[in-house]
Amino acid sequence: MTEKSTGLDARIGVDLGTLRLDAALTVAPRRTLAVLGPNGAGKTTLLRALAGLVPLRHGQITLDGTVLDEPASGRYVPPERRDAGYVFQDYLLFPHLSAVDNVAFGPRVRHRTRRGPARAAALEWLARLGLAEFAHLRPAALSGGQAQRVALARALAPGPGMLLLDEPLSALDAGTRLEVRAEIRALLPTLDVPVVMVTHDPVDALTLADEVAVLEGGRVVQRGEPAEVITRPRTPYVARLAGLNLYPGTAANGTVTLGPTAGGDPRTAGAGGGGGLPGAPVHGALRVAPNAPPGAVLVALRPAEVGVHLREPPPETRVNVLTGPVVSVEALGDQVRVLVASTPAVRAEIPAARLGLLRLVRGTPVWLTVHEDALDVYPSDGATM
Repeated sequence: MTEKSTGLDARIGVDLGTLRLDAALTVAPRRTLAVLGPNGAGKTTLLRALAGLVPLRHGQITLDGTVLDEPASGRYVPPERRDAGYVFQDYLLFPHLSAVDNVAFGPRVRHRTRRGPARAAALEWLARLGLAEFAHLRPAALSGGQAQRVALARALAPGPGMLLLDEPLSALDAGTRLEVRAEIRALLPTLDVPVVMVTHDPVDALTLADEVAVLEGGRVVQRGEPAEVITRPRTPYVARLAGLNLYPGTAANGTVTLGPTAGGDPRTAGAGGGGGLPGAPVHGALRVAPNAPPGAVLVALRPAEVGVHLREPPPETRVNVLTGPVVSVEALGDQVRVLVASTPAVRAEIPAARLGLLRLVRGTPVWLTVHEDALDVYPSDGATM
């Protein structure tokens, strides 16, 4: 009887040059964890450590109850015996082999499967991924999307205990990316293994993953379901991805006094979070809904919820009025993003047609209106700002 899969449980400690990676993660079978983060955060190093390509300095990696790497006990399972399917960012297909022989390589090497049965299993995977008619082609004759799917089939053909995806769609053009993303989205829930995918693309993370872990500076700074992470960011980086203004502060009696959260950085979260001036400290105050949680909080604001006016508007109950000069105007399709050096600094989003009426340029003085209910206030939980 096959033992029940328990998934992946890891605490990954790696020192590599200036990178100090210390990240804990657990992934159950049939679940996909997307690791999202800026360049240099340690995403690929984390994936390579799981695969055994980078040994741990400290911590432990356990897959289905089997310890794969544990420096404290001297346990280390090499990559070729680790039961991990790895799809590299540039695929690394064998150029001298056909697609079917690329996919058959894993079963032949890992399980000593004979050539005939291995190729038959490979053909099944290629057919499953819509590539049966391309089985005879070598990688040079494949499109980017086809090569990506061959690489995925090769990783899955040996029946791995976990699947590791390194920026799986980054090398594809926009149209192919949409197509392949949809195919991977349909495939992942059918795999009875934990899947870890690293990416810098929030669309990949939000559409392919069951959970998202945000890695910054070698640490997991936020983790949760995709909708929760993107709508309630805890760092400027995540807020930037979400296109939100984000401010740390302290809430009391329906007012948030802006400033760093406990243990945080007094420099702005606004600049990093989609609303604010680079290098400027966060300060000021915002009136918020009376039921806002007291204490250290984060305040998120969608740019589209900000009203922009050329004259000071009449006072309204429950509406914050801010003023300052326009710093920049940026076109975003049929919308325009306007950065205003108010207190706090804010990014607003208005229709392009409205820009034609307001005729905003750098230095134009404007007034901003923000209703209390447009401010999402939630406990900071020690988030570093």
